[in-house]
Amino acid sequence: MSESRPVSGLEVKWLAAHRIQPAFAIDFVTELDGVVSSEAIERAWRAVITAHPGLRVRLKGRLARRRWVTDGPAPPLVWIDHPGWDAQQGLPDRDYGVALDPQKGPVAVLAVVPGAEADTHTLVLRILHAVTDGRGGLAVLSDLFAALRGDDLGPPRFLTVTDADVSRSAGGRASTPPTPDCAPQTRGPVQPGARGGTWVRTTIPAPPSPVYGSVVAALARWPEQGPLRYTLPVDLRRHQPGLPDTVGNLTGLVHLDVQELARQAEAPTAIGEALRRAVAAGAHHGPVLESEAIRRLPLSLSAGAGGALSRRDQKRGRVPVSATVSNLGRLDLSRWSGGGVSARSVFIGPPASPGLPLLVVMTGNDDRVEVAGAVSTSWGAPAAWLDALQTG
Repeated sequence: MSESRPVSGLEVKWLAAHRIQPAFAIDFVTELDGVVSSEAIERAWRAVITAHPGLRVRLKGRLARRRWVTDGPAPPLVWIDHPGWDAQQGLPDRDYGVALDPQKGPVAVLAVVPGAEADTHTLVLRILHAVTDGRGGLAVLSDLFAALRGDDLGPPRFLTVTDADVSRSAGGRASTPPTPDCAPQTRGPVQPGARGGTWVRTTIPAPPSPVYGSVVAALARWPEQGPLRYTLPVDLRRHQPGLPDTVGNLTGLVHLDVQELARQAEAPTAIGEALRRAVAAGAHHGPVLESEAIRRLPLSLSAGAGGALSRRDQKRGRVPVSATVSNLGRLDLSRWSGGGVSARSVFIGPPASPGLPLLVVMTGNDDRVEVAGAVSTSWGAPAAWLDALQTG
């Protein structure tokens, strides 16, 4: 029997972004040492799909009655021969041989990319952002390793609540969307209307000061081009700890003016404290509930308006949000192993969006930090932001 849940307002925004510039999908990447057989990973992937029926959702219904229904095709497992790929930037979309489709499915794909040596591989779990956030995708990837170890994944689990449900139950209130009065987090020529873009990755030693604040401060000190406003995602699962650990978008958003904070002597600490104050005040619920109004609009209208606004912002050189910087926390790599393989790194490659100059996701891997950032071609050079972490 299929299950379903409503499509939230933020998910409609991610669906619109996918229509403007596909694929608006998150890449969950694991670099592996060891030999993985096709039979073992196929068996494990089938077990994961059974445990996470949200991987099979399709978009059904119209306007505010749109729902995710678990009656879609199973996400495929593909082997990609891409000699020389070092996981420092995203694979070309065409290499997957699968077009992710929210209406028809599939909404996810698992790719295995053999490395230069016979005992090295890279896994890329790609899921539409409209279907899941970072923590939801990491739950799937973690279960893949559990299945490779032969662990029982338990009964199927599916989220029936939305981010807006959680925010409302926590007493949140809708906020006013930010105005386009900030500088973009990019360098290089802007090409309004240009399409494309992929994530680029760098690895840095874990800083001695607060990691999240340190990366945010470095990025905010770098541009020297005017006021910056960052979106800092906040996990909503803290408000309902008993929710199933599976795919879904349960992320609130804090819009934080970071320019002055980054100039303080103890900038990482100041940024962390400002974020904690905002969360304590419930600011992370505001954008979630403000987005609910878009559920009543046709997707074509949302995508058309989003594309027009991003082109306007590119021409003016002013944006509502300069960058989104997400922190998924430290991952103990010793737990990411099974079936004869072990992880050298686990990180998340974000999608590029014409409506956002820079989207960065960071994960801790033992004593280092993996940072991947995506810039839409319409906003500038894909790797220019890396200078911030070298000179910031």
